[in-house]
Amino acid sequence: DHVQVGDVLSLRAPSGQFYLTPGKDPVVLIAGGIGITPLLSMLQSIQQNSPHREVFLFYGSRDFNDVMQLGHFLAIAQKNSAVTFKICLSNLTPLTLQAGLYEWPGIEKYLVQERISLSLLRQFLPFKPLDFYICGPSALMESLVPDLESWGVPANKIHFEAFGPASVKRSIATSYSSSTEEKNLEPSLATQAVGQTQFIGLKSGKQLLWESHHSNILDLLESHGIVVNSACRDGICGTCQTKVLAGEVVYEQTPDYCPDAGSCLVCVGRPKANTSVVLDIK
Repeated sequence: DHVQVGDVLSLRAPSGQFYLTPGKDPVVLIAGGIGITPLLSMLQSIQQNSPHREVFLFYGSRDFNDVMQLGHFLAIAQKNSAVTFKICLSNLTPLTLQAGLYEWPGIEKYLVQERISLSLLRQFLPFKPLDFYICGPSALMESLVPDLESWGVPANKIHFEAFGPASVKRSIATSYSSSTEEKNLEPSLATQAVGQTQFIGLKSGKQLLWESHHSNILDLLESHGIVVNSACRDGICGTCQTKVLAGEVVYEQTPDYCPDAGSCLVCVGRPKANTSVVLDIK
């Protein structure tokens, strides 16, 4: 509506940590609503490069009217026996069901009249190593990711990207919370390690013990009930950007979002080895 010939647009290359990893293990693609968008690309990539790789696609929606590219998905599932496709409709009325059956003959084979959940997945998934890729709204992400971990799926086999205000907590980050110590120390200790001890200090003077099992600073803060604005939890959106008052924060991988000078992303950041950090958090 507004771009004119000659206007200059700021663009960037595709980025982020949510992408399909090549391999032979079966892939489970789980989408809620418009979260199907990146998973559609993953499915296309598999069909083009590894058509015999087993795929389980669960597409959650309210009814037929909200399902994107339904004909395309059905064509793939009907053509390739390695693809298991399930449409999970949470608000299916007799009228929409009748219309769907009329427009898409044989669709009942792919239809599930319930929301996506761990109990639903267990009905269709084989007992073998699986790679999970999940994208959807907060209600789906915040329940399904922890449920998969509790089911025994290794954390490195669960890949996800949330849209909206979803805040997904990994169980590995909270399972040690009962042994995490909280101390009030002198400010002079904030930027140096005491022996091998590291702390994340707060503006209030409180310092939280940092241990190697913590995934990132955000997980440590949340284990103490400290709320920090966050969204992607993957260093992409910048919502969790926090000013560093002392010390140095490092990253295992360079985040896609470049924080302001003197600030860090707590969702992917960790204190530099043998040092402690003070953050502008009360």
